[in-house]
Amino acid sequence: MRKIFIGGCDRSGTTFLASLLGSAKGSVVTPESLFKDTSLKLEDEFKSICDDWRFKTWEISPPTDYSSIETFMESCVMKYAKSKNIETPTVWIDHSPNNLENYSKLTHAFDNTTFIHIIRNPYDVINSIVPLEWGPNTSFFATIFWLKKVASGLAVSEKDNVITVKYESLLKDDRFTVLDGLMKSLYLTSNCDSNESVNYFLPDFTKEQHQYIGKSKPKEVKKNNLNKYDYYIINKLVGKVIKNLGYKVKEHDVSIILLVLFIIYSFFKEVLFRFFINPKKYKKKRENLYESKG
Repeated sequence: MRKIFIGGCDRSGTTFLASLLGSAKGSVVTPESLFKDTSLKLEDEFKSICDDWRFKTWEISPPTDYSSIETFMESCVMKYAKSKNIETPTVWIDHSPNNLENYSKLTHAFDNTTFIHIIRNPYDVINSIVPLEWGPNTSFFATIFWLKKVASGLAVSEKDNVITVKYESLLKDDRFTVLDGLMKSLYLTSNCDSNESVNYFLPDFTKEQHQYIGKSKPKEVKKNNLNKYDYYIINKLVGKVIKNLGYKVKEHDVSIILLVLFIIYSFFKEVLFRFFINPKKYKKKRENLYESKG
């Protein structure tokens, strides 16, 4: 089975790209497989995956073959495909954002792999991340988060089995031309002329934040969660990186005194939400959706 691992910073369009590629013949898109990283760390102790709430989002019974990571995951993929009435897939498309961070481990553990690094305008990524109940909640920490993720992808961008694509290219009027070129590079053939996206692989846990999946074109985030001080901080940290990636830097003049106060406020906010408020919200969400299934 061929493996296509899509990765990039969270909220950069990994799921959207997977939904587009999922229209290819012989392919199956699965929910994020972050639990495979547990198996990579624990080597042969695969049974621990069965208790991982991320595995439960697949809603399949665990395979009995634990001889290798690849065998275990391929069995999971086949079981999942069968649950979705997909006959004998030959291509597995996985859209776990941390796939590029684990490039070395995944290429060692799996044969016949191709990686896609998807990059999105950092302003939009950070704007999308900070209100969520997971991850960083302020522009300073979200920028560091984005930079770490993007650096992992850029570090392997010259590898023969890595393709880089920009999220914005999939939103333009010629997005189908871009998608067709990408599919040719991946040796995929679409099941339809319009390259419609699929959404069967979305678990209940993530449907709320992926409401556009399955539609011809996602809606851009309209609400702006960033202010001029956020933009100033982002520019100071990664302004040159933004330019080098081909994005326009959004310049803002700020009061230094108010900037200092904003930074102090941001650090207190990050601690409060990251370690106290959001972990409880995220845990409750998991329990309500999956942990109650046993």
